Amino acid sequence: MPRSADPAPECNPGCQLVCVPPDRVAEVWPHVCGLIRAAAVKCGDLSSYQPVESSVLAGHALLWLVTDEGGVKIHAAVVTKLRQSERRKVCVIAACGGSDMRRWLDLIGPIEEFARAEGCSTMRIVGRQGWARVLPAYRLKNVVLEKEI
Repeated sequence: MPRSADPAPECNPGCQLVCVPPDRVAEVWPHVCGLIRAAAVKCGDLSSYQPVESSVLAGHALLWLVTDEGGVKIHAAVVTKLRQSERRKVCVIAACGGSDMRRWLDLIGPIEEFARAEGCSTMRIVGRQGWARVLPAYRLKNVVLEKEI
């Protein structure tokens, strides 16, 4: 089971990243499930809300919050899962929902540090890309991004 992490050092003025301890997720989930549900809907067939919710509530995935400095306003919620394959351990960002991403996107760094500390060699984001310029007759719905860490 993944471990929870302490709040990340401030990367972006006005925002902080906090990993919710798995034993406290049930208290927080009702306040952020709408953000995660909206993210799943935007991803179409790629992701479903229910498996993400089940993984978080069972303690098989971690819930991260992007809040204001006082921890009062939640700007975003992120769900990560650790996956072990035959070749490597990967930290997957399974869902991310929120607003004003430019304010807090650099907070991915502390998640990458967490993944490294857990023995992961790769971060993976499965998500969507709004549009594609090169092939206008094709519709690009999803993209898989990876970063060696």
